Amino acid sequence: MADAGAALLALSASNWASLGDPDAVRTIAADPARWVRFLDNEVALCAEPGTVDGGTHILFTASRA
Repeated sequence: MADAGAALLALSASNWASLGDPDAVRTIAADPARWVRFLDNEVALCAEPGTVDGGTHILFTASRA
């Protein structure tokens, strides 16, 4: 990004916790309160440095320096 004149602002994985067990995810999703808590935790965990390369996609935001 630096070579293109941009600066990294934020980096996150996606589907880090929800990737492994579709049946477990369906069970959690069936309960709205659990699903919201699960998604909140997934968003927070996906931004941790050790999880960024463990999801299905890497999301980032950048800004022109």
